[in-house]
This record gives sequence, structure tokens and C-alpha cells, in this order.
Amino acid sequence: MRDKVKIAAVQMNPKITKNRENLEKILLETRTAAKNGADLIIFPECALTGLPILQSRRSHTEEFYEVTESSFDIAELRAELLDWEQTYNTVRPHQALEYFTPRQSFEQYQQKRREVMCH
Repeated sequence: MRDKVKIAAVQMNPKITKNRENLEKILLETRTAAKNGADLIIFPECALTGLPILQSRRSHTEEFYEVTESSFDIAELRAELLDWEQTYNTVRPHQALEYFTPRQSFEQYQQKRREVMCH
């Protein structure tokens, strides 16, 4: 039994919707760390997808409550939340998505994926 574990912590800036590029970076860093004797390799949260999920969810929730004047009746809140989600996903640009809406970003991702699959 060994007394020590060698840990490699990888610093990288994953790119949103660039899963293949992110994966290539992860594999390169994994091979390098393994060659250097790492027993454990740590990557940033969402290293593959680049999506800061927890931050996004918190921001979405905080923003909803900032722009919503509600009696906090469940039925009323549900309707307001559905309206807000429509705006959040289709109207409001997001800095993390290069100032596209989530819908626009997803449509671009689908288009790029179709182009790659057709070639």
C-alpha cells in the first residue's frame, strides 16, 4: 500500500458547445498527467460541455425573482415562471453564449452537428 497519491489538477477553459474540442484537450491532459505518474486527475466542472450549469441555474432563479412581482400563489407563480422561461430561452441574449439566446445557440449546435455528420 502506498502512502502518497500523486494528483494532477488541470486548468482549462472549456468552450460551450465544443464537446469534441474539449474532449481532445481532456484526453491530451490525461495522457500528459499519466506519463508524469498521476494517480488522480482533476478537471474543472463541466470540462466536457463547457456549460456552467449550477451558475446558470442560480442566475436564472435569481433573475426570475428580481423581475417577478407575484403574490407567490402557486398557480400564479407557475404561469409567470413559464412566461419567464420562454423569454429566458428565446428572447434574452446570454453573455456565456456569446450573446445568443439559448435557442439560437442550440440551433447553431444542431446545424454544426448536421454539417459534421453529412461529411
